[in-house]
Amino acid sequence: AKQDVLIILKEFDEKNAAIQHMDRSRIAASHILSQKDVKIRELEHTYTLAATKTKASKQIQDQLKEILELTGRNASLAHEMEILGKERESEDAQLKISNKFQQIHLRFI
Repeated sequence: AKQDVLIILKEFDEKNAAIQHMDRSRIAASHILSQKDVKIRELEHTYTLAATKTKASKQIQDQLKEILELTGRNASLAHEMEILGKERESEDAQLKISNKFQQIHLRFI
């Protein structure tokens, strides 16, 4: 009977040691998973930042394209205004000449 008790105690100690080993393994696995979760969150954050930068970069490219288009239109409008100004100056000069001729003509009448 004493030997049976010793065998049962030995088996209990072995099982207890196995359970403690499994607990340490579980704790170690839990720690590893926790570290992986942190790494996954860091990667998600990095991905989010990269996606945000990519979106911002696209917006900047679109804005630069729009600026270039507006600059081109502005140059075209400035050129058109210059032409219209010259035409107006020419018309003013022609009107002055016409006025002078009319004044001269009226003097002789």
